[in-house]
Amino acid sequence: MKAISIFFLMAIYAFPSQLSANNTGKIEAMQMPAWIKHSNGEKEPLTPGLIIQSGDHIITGKASRLVIRLKEGSHVKLGENTHIHFSNLQAVEAKQGVFSTTINLIKGAFRFTTTAFGRNKKRDIKIKIGVITATIKGTDILARSNTEHVLLCLLEGAITAQRDGEPEFSMYDPLSYYLVPHNKPAEPIQTVPQNKLAQWASQSELLNGGGVLAHNGKWIVNLMSLDSLEATQPVTKQFADSGYATDVERFISQGRNWYRIRIKGFKTYEDAKIFSTIVDNLHGTHRPWVGKSE
Repeated sequence: MKAISIFFLMAIYAFPSQLSANNTGKIEAMQMPAWIKHSNGEKEPLTPGLIIQSGDHIITGKASRLVIRLKEGSHVKLGENTHIHFSNLQAVEAKQGVFSTTINLIKGAFRFTTTAFGRNKKRDIKIKIGVITATIKGTDILARSNTEHVLLCLLEGAITAQRDGEPEFSMYDPLSYYLVPHNKPAEPIQTVPQNKLAQWASQSELLNGGGVLAHNGKWIVNLMSLDSLEATQPVTKQFADSGYATDVERFISQGRNWYRIRIKGFKTYEDAKIFSTIVDNLHGTHRPWVGKSE
């Protein structure tokens, strides 16, 4: 049986865009569903390896998680039902350059971590969390924005922060947090209760074995096979609109062409197997099966 891969989402794999001056970072790992909305209004499902540009909105769905590696080496992690926006990017490619951007957490759970790779990089990153703006030099923070409050939690390092219309202040103590209820005065900076720390951190962590995709993932979930290329197009669009990036593989069986819709890049067999149960019966799938790329 001979198979030839046909990609409907070629833009996702268009790595020459990494050379763009607007390159903020790229998707390193994720759990679907998730989308990117570009500055021109176009929206597409996310997949590992996709380049993030200044002006892009990143949106995660229910039970989704996302890890973005910024160009200067830091990690941004997103929890489910989270929406962030990258703006004001000024990336200088020289050795003495400063990576600068603003990340607006519109809603959801968020973590920013300076990795060992990026610890000595020069950066000027502002994170907008509702009415709070934090300036990051090199640190580890958690943040959350919902209908009840906005939260800024310092795990390690130091940050300066400011509530809209109020003086700037600094946070130096590890495991301290600043909470601003909506339409109420801010609470004093406090120490994170031990029973809350693990809960807050887990909200933006990948759920290993639960459908994780990575750029070098080898496992595949085959969704369905159809007898014409045209028949696959409305199905792949349904999946794309739902936050699932698919591709189509042509193969020949008993002298006939068939077209298999699939999702590639699962980190482990367990991730692919769990995901196959999640999407069973979605958009006409029936008993999707797991395979492995060569």
